[in-house]
Amino acid sequence: MRSTGMLVGIFSMAVLITMGCQQSEQDRTVIQDDQASTAEPAPLPEPLPVLEEQTVSGQVTKVDMDARTITVAAADAEHVITFSDATAVTGAAGAQGLAGKEGTRVSVRYREDQGTKMASSIEIVNERPVQGP
Repeated sequence: MRSTGMLVGIFSMAVLITMGCQQSEQDRTVIQDDQASTAEPAPLPEPLPVLEEQTVSGQVTKVDMDARTITVAAADAEHVITFSDATAVTGAAGAQGLAGKEGTRVSVRYREDQGTKMASSIEIVNERPVQGP
């Protein structure tokens, strides 16, 4: 009988300790929730700049199919512009049709991002002038 009373006592103490630990955990959660609600929200990230489309017209001086670039000599400077399969090309069979177009006049619409000019469209204005005999 004595051992039964002792077991009941130990069991009761274990239950009380467990309840106390659970209560402490709930208190910590409430405190953390209260602290979290008073913290200031993180600032929003800076919005990305809107890239304005620009146009350059001039003569093609170089087409690099490996680098996927076209170099256009305009009145102000030479512009190296990147193109892709998504670039709309008028007057040639897509981006692959740009190969061999050196000397041709073009109008290129592009957006510049971090120093790279990416063509959205390339229009062949006129083919190379025919060379005399």
